[in-house]
Amino acid sequence: EKSVLFAYDEMKVFIQQMNDVGFDKVINLTQNLLSAHLCSCLNASSKVGMVFNKDRQLGFQNYWFSHLYHSDEQSDVELSSLHFADLYQLGAGLNCLRPLEIKETSKGLQEAESIMRGQSGVAIQFFSSDEKKDLGEELVISSLRALRPMLKKGDQFFFLGAPSEKDRLESFVQKLSGEFDNLQLAICSFEGAYSLLSRVDLFLTPDTSLQHLASASGVKIVEIALGGSRVVRTGAYTDDALLVTSKVDCYPCTHSKSCPFSTRHCLEKMNVEEVANVIVKKYQGESLKGM
Repeated sequence: EKSVLFAYDEMKVFIQQMNDVGFDKVINLTQNLLSAHLCSCLNASSKVGMVFNKDRQLGFQNYWFSHLYHSDEQSDVELSSLHFADLYQLGAGLNCLRPLEIKETSKGLQEAESIMRGQSGVAIQFFSSDEKKDLGEELVISSLRALRPMLKKGDQFFFLGAPSEKDRLESFVQKLSGEFDNLQLAICSFEGAYSLLSRVDLFLTPDTSLQHLASASGVKIVEIALGGSRVVRTGAYTDDALLVTSKVDCYPCTHSKSCPFSTRHCLEKMNVEEVANVIVKKYQGESLKGM
């Protein structure tokens, strides 16, 4: 019901508002063509990151952002092992990364308290934005069985999810309710998830946005990297995170493409009992050297 030029007009107004502010410098952390076009429309005297120049040629202004854009094609092993956070730091000209600090909101705290009700335990995120990265049922169930004897009295398994994931999570939790009596659905906002993660003892997750949120919460993280997850580049960036990857030849695969096989080999070939054992050791704070 909108005019074909509606989006153009809206963006034109937004760009004018930005230019009226008169920014001196623009740092484009979103390395895609749309953000490069937007960056080229801003009148700042200094621009860093992906941007089109007056001749409509694509540029990056420094080597680090260029590498970030071409990282999948880069053959330099040393550079391709740099985490994206390192590349953003170097590209933005920062001397060092400051510890990430996020303040809780009253809304998030209320959400977490209404879910947790004074209890603690283990938070689990089953799904991600990419089906190839989702944790499998067998792996999750094996982990629950291994962790259950370790939990303190009254502790819960909190299944984190967005409102759009509620039906799938409810179905899974209901399926396991006969074996486990300490499963709790935790459908909440980003703010609520942060407050909840700040109060649990362990977070089991695939490669998702919440793993990065958890990095600032202080919780122990076990990230199961499947599909297109590249832990060296985008894994949870904290000393207290354990990153578990698959050893199959097809891992990691292309992020934007579906799995070419009928079953996910990266998950199917994992020894779920061994993974569960590692998760227990992380929960208990034991050394994982030599495993």
